[in-house]
Amino acid sequence: MCKFSVVIPVYNRRELLRRALDSVFSQDFTDYEVIIVDDCSVEDIEGVVHSYASEKVKYIRNKSNLGGGASRNVGVEHSSGQYICFLDSDDYWKSQKLSTLESYISSNPNAAIFIGNSIVEKANGVHRKPISSAEKYEDFLSLIVIGDNLLQTSALAIRKDILTEIKFDSELPRYQDLDLYVKLARYYRNTVWIPSFLSVWDVSHEQSSITKSNSLTWSLAWAKSYRSLIGDACYYQFVLKYIYARDVTGFSGLDVCLSGVRSNELNFRDLIKFSAFKIYRMVNERF
Repeated sequence: MCKFSVVIPVYNRRELLRRALDSVFSQDFTDYEVIIVDDCSVEDIEGVVHSYASEKVKYIRNKSNLGGGASRNVGVEHSSGQYICFLDSDDYWKSQKLSTLESYISSNPNAAIFIGNSIVEKANGVHRKPISSAEKYEDFLSLIVIGDNLLQTSALAIRKDILTEIKFDSELPRYQDLDLYVKLARYYRNTVWIPSFLSVWDVSHEQSSITKSNSLTWSLAWAKSYRSLIGDACYYQFVLKYIYARDVTGFSGLDVCLSGVRSNELNFRDLIKFSAFKIYRMVNERF
């Protein structure tokens, strides 16, 4: 048994995978294993993995394309570490990531989840957006549901026994990570917040995309199914920011937002602000 199992799901992106692996092998704490779950890539991922010639690495190839959530579950099932660290194949870590984690674990032996800050790497430079620790259950839910995606999978470390109970829902077409975070919220009292920026979330290579109405319809259904768990305030904010504001082809979620305003769970000024943002995007997409 090792201290950390680093689970890396990958689909193609072989050169970015090299960078991720290089960042793991440069760690100044070495009691870890690396589990690569190849989600039926077309590119030669196995060749990249074998080029490291390390006994620390386990290579698993899915028989069919399962998706990121299911691939992470596969990695957890094959892990032997006390704590699971996820690392997306297009992200990477600072060299002191695991040693810092080990220090916090030693100081907080009863903690179940460790959450660090991420540096967001965009085409126009890097940005640091620190996460504030959540002292209450409601604050934790607010952070993970409407916190501008500041909580990032590659910045998490979770005790393995928890991930044998709570898994990524592979049946969800999207929000698999957010769905997991909501389920983990019950452990908020056993969560340690690490202020250091130890993970780099690279979005510089991602192409911008328009969120389609059919996926927004599903997103609204997901939010409604979790409304009783996340609470009305989170529910209305989520619909406003991630459904209504992002639909550049229509007005999905507007009825829900207006209901939130009428019930005083949603600020009318916020609705006006996001409506202006939405209309600006709609005009730019059309012309």
